[in-house]
Amino acid sequence: MNKLEEAIGNLNNIQENIDALIYAIGDSPQQYTQDELLNMLMGMSQLHQTWYDKLWVEYENFRREYNAFDEDDMFDQNYLTSKKSLTKQKRKSKIEA
Repeated sequence: MNKLEEAIGNLNNIQENIDALIYAIGDSPQQYTQDELLNMLMGMSQLHQTWYDKLWVEYENFRREYNAFDEDDMFDQNYLTSKKSLTKQKRKSKIEA
């Protein structure tokens, strides 16, 4: 659960990035060009997407670790079906051996 909590916490970093951008636009003694500000925004967007992707991976890992599946979810059904199939194959190969 620790990795999941960390991944959720990382999403809060976007707030710090927004605050830094607000400072760059309004209060910074340095005058940033439009290109520099746009580059900052594009970087923030990519970082946010990366943190979101990492959160999703940790969420899925958590669900698998604790068998927290939704029977109505198509993706969960596919995972459970493939997991059952692998278990049957393992049993069959042990019996044959």
